[in-house]
Amino acid sequence: MHRLLWPPRVSKSMDEEILKAAKRVYDHLEDNADTSVEYDLLLNICEEDGPNCADFVIDLSLISMGFSDGEMADHGEVLESQIDDTARINYMRGKIKNSLDNWSEEHPSLTIREFIIDGNETLIFCGVVDGYSKEIEWLSPSRCLEDLYKKTAALGLLSDNEDLEALSDSDLLALWY
Repeated sequence: MHRLLWPPRVSKSMDEEILKAAKRVYDHLEDNADTSVEYDLLLNICEEDGPNCADFVIDLSLISMGFSDGEMADHGEVLESQIDDTARINYMRGKIKNSLDNWSEEHPSLTIREFIIDGNETLIFCGVVDGYSKEIEWLSPSRCLEDLYKKTAALGLLSDNEDLEALSDSDLLALWY
């Protein structure tokens, strides 16, 4: 499954107010109940802690700028006359895998904070830290890491080869210029 390069910050000794806020946000993730006060309290705690670089990801939008027939031919990957969708997909998967293996600070990282409500319920806040910046874009809270990584993948953020393998060929071809 997904790796965390730095353990997420976990609050084990939350005071009663924080525990109640986490439980209320957790219970109302899928409905329209107003949890803005509780959400803001929890978000303030996350922001006070600052980014923890819990996971490094690559942003497909940064890599895909080079997905073109001309670039592929310029790199000698294949003769221009032999470029087809199979060659494009292989080229893209190779380039993305190389980026996953050689992460650089131009790509974002994730800051993750878990609020353990009880043994069965955990509320996860995740923010995307944009490359060199300390600015954090917070995603909506999640109930589990699997849901969190589905959200990041939907944003075009990949954290490992499993994410890459989950991309369909048609998703990749949609990135081709």
